[in-house]
Amino acid sequence: MYSWLYSIEEKIMNQQKIKWDKKYILIVFIGLCLVITFLIFNNREKSNTLIFEGSPEYIKKSDEQKKQLTIGVTNPPQESKSYLGQDQTSRLTKRLVYEPIVYIKKDLSIEFMLADKIIFSKDGLEAKVELNKKAKFSNGDVVNAETVKKSYLELNKTTSQYSQKDICKTIKGMEDYQLGKNNDISGIIIDNEYELTFQFNSCSILNIQGLSIPIFKTVENSKWAIGTGEYAFEKYSHNKSIELKKNLYKHTSKYAFEKIIIKGTSTIERKNEVDKFNLDICEVSLTSHINDIKEAKYHNVYEVNDAFHLNYLEFNLNDKVGENKDIRKTIYYSINKSDLKQGFDKNERMNNCQLSSLNNEKSLETYDLDIAKKAYHNVKNIKEIEYYTLGDTVSALRYDMMNKNLKEVGLNLKKTSQYDATLRYTTHQLTSPILDFEESIMNSSLKESYQTFIQSSYQNNCQNILKDFEDYCHNEYVTVPISTVAYGLAISSDVDQDSVRDLMINS
Repeated sequence: MYSWLYSIEEKIMNQQKIKWDKKYILIVFIGLCLVITFLIFNNREKSNTLIFEGSPEYIKKSDEQKKQLTIGVTNPPQESKSYLGQDQTSRLTKRLVYEPIVYIKKDLSIEFMLADKIIFSKDGLEAKVELNKKAKFSNGDVVNAETVKKSYLELNKTTSQYSQKDICKTIKGMEDYQLGKNNDISGIIIDNEYELTFQFNSCSILNIQGLSIPIFKTVENSKWAIGTGEYAFEKYSHNKSIELKKNLYKHTSKYAFEKIIIKGTSTIERKNEVDKFNLDICEVSLTSHINDIKEAKYHNVYEVNDAFHLNYLEFNLNDKVGENKDIRKTIYYSINKSDLKQGFDKNERMNNCQLSSLNNEKSLETYDLDIAKKAYHNVKNIKEIEYYTLGDTVSALRYDMMNKNLKEVGLNLKKTSQYDATLRYTTHQLTSPILDFEESIMNSSLKESYQTFIQSSYQNNCQNILKDFEDYCHNEYVTVPISTVAYGLAISSDVDQDSVRDLMINS
């Protein structure tokens, strides 16, 4: 009897074991599928930016080389007062040595540096800035409201060679000070040791940009002005290099290097420097001069979109046709960027419709004939769009492609040599084009609604103001971003990739 019971129990146990075995196999199978899916998507994401992967096994650095980061730039340092310029060396030095009140990255995000808090008034015409009381210059001196204002006075005086004076003109009294009419800037008021009030002429995105100039201090017995950044000047060789050392009074750290060297490196010199492991970072063309980097086998090469080189279609918002939002929307969704590729140069990439141009998506389209036709259905008595064009071959080819696109919705593109036409193709370089867009908006029928929007944005969170402005431009179809220029960023595989990429891309 008992053996019979044991036999039944054994069968039940075996059946349960089989069920659990099947469950276990199913769980393992699902797990493997998830891992494979993750790897596929992870590699796909990497492939959008990482175009060549190097290996640290090919690196043979000395102990001294391991402690430093060497950045190669096309144009060697020309000025020890690097906070004055806007070339690559100056931008890198300002990022590492001379911190501003706020730092504006090329993706239009805003980072508080010397500011602990910024509160804008409801009308956007005033900003109260509370400084970080822990911030210190590289000699140990504290940063206070007086030293901040001194930087504004020094950089904006009549004889100053500071390259970005224009972004400060929105501050009250600044233009008269820059012209030498006044000895003070009336719109910068010192409230107490660590607080200042900035007053502005109008509510503009320039107001936040006016808080982004480098803050520095000149001291006796020092060859260079000092800053509050993670590094300080150690050596300057004209037309050759700048050497930076750690700021011992900076308590937060992004970079592990004891020293950073920024030096001019020509294409001819590059291979020799790479072979000697004297070049951790450099920018290279994607169509030439990249083989020296690949042959060394130890650099990762990323494809990066140049945030300061944007090609776009610009609407004349003062034009009777251009001020029609449905017309702008029709054109926005009618343009097939893939058709325009024939006019691109080898380094151009289709823009992802972000004004900041930093996203590396290569083929994100806004082409949608259904949306375009619905928008055009709301338009009355407009059959033709005037388009400013030059007489060169590429412009003619671009015109033909765009005209073909617009005819799909019933619009005709008419060539004209008048620059104030409804539509024109524009190339913007060296700086962000967003200031041009704001000026166009402020001179149009959008001005009143835009002012309400910008005031609200400053109130909600001034750190998002430029991102909000970017969204506003898209929502109002102020422009149609077309393409941007891509370049290769080579980074030695033995250094922290994320922090160094951020330094290079956002400086």
